[in-house]
Amino acid sequence: MEKKISERIRSLRLMNNLTAKELSAILGTSESAISLYENGKRKPSIELILKMADYFNVSTDYILGVTQSTLTISQKITDNDLSEI
Repeated sequence: MEKKISERIRSLRLMNNLTAKELSAILGTSESAISLYENGKRKPSIELILKMADYFNVSTDYILGVTQSTLTISQKITDNDLSEI
């Protein structure tokens, strides 16, 4: 079963040893908003999902729970190109 957006956000924050307060400062939002996202009581905006994906260097599909892979399309292309060398 795929993880929910809320679980992905919390997981990414914890894997990067960030507090909710630190992540809120990085993303330019409030600590209470991070808590609401992580508890599934609110969905982040598209702009915020893009910021998270950029900061954590993962795909938006990963955050949205569409895929289990954290790789972005450009990372997949780079990996494929390197494997041919």
